[in-house]
Parts: sequence; structure tokens; C-alpha cells
Amino acid sequence: NMDDKDFNKEFGLSGGEEVAVKTIMPNSSAERADIRRGDVIIGYSASANAPIIAVKDSAEFIENIYTEFFVDDEIVLWLRRNGEYLIASVKLGAVQPEVLPPTEEEEEK
Repeated sequence: NMDDKDFNKEFGLSGGEEVAVKTIMPNSSAERADIRRGDVIIGYSASANAPIIAVKDSAEFIENIYTEFFVDDEIVLWLRRNGEYLIASVKLGAVQPEVLPPTEEEEEK
């Protein structure tokens, strides 16, 4: 398990605000990718081998992915869940996801 500094260094991310998943729509690609409420999105990329773009705040994240990609595009999300790092491939839906700053509990970990 790497800590945030190691992860950020390895993947070239600069630490910023983080974005936590607020809701998962039933039958969505996020649900199929096993993304869960409370997962923290730390970055995204066009594919597993593409450069990772750090997520700094929720509004900017939503705006960026819907500017850079199209509905039905597959993108890769880099997530943190309970101190572990995960990647999930998701298809962008027509409905923009709901995200919010991490909860206090998440920030304490």
C-alpha cells in the first residue's frame, strides 16, 4: 500500500482537493465498475496508459470530463477506497454524476 505522496509521485499527480462519489445510479457503468459511494476520485485518464489528470474539485472534474470526452466514451477513473488505490473503467453517461468533497471521516484516514 502506498500513501498519497508515493502515489502522487509515481503517477505525476499534484495533490489538490479531492472528489468523493456521492451517489451511484442503479444499472450505471459506475455501478458495473464497482465504484461505491464514498470512493475518492483522485484522477482520470483516457485509457490505462494515458497521462493521468489530477482531480482538484468536483465542479472542475465534471466540467472537464464532459468537455474532453463524449457520452458513451470509456474513461479510466483512479480511485482511493479505505486507503487502497483502484482503477475503474467507466462509460460516460448522459446524466452527469453527483460528486462532493470527501466526508470528514474520509479525510481523517
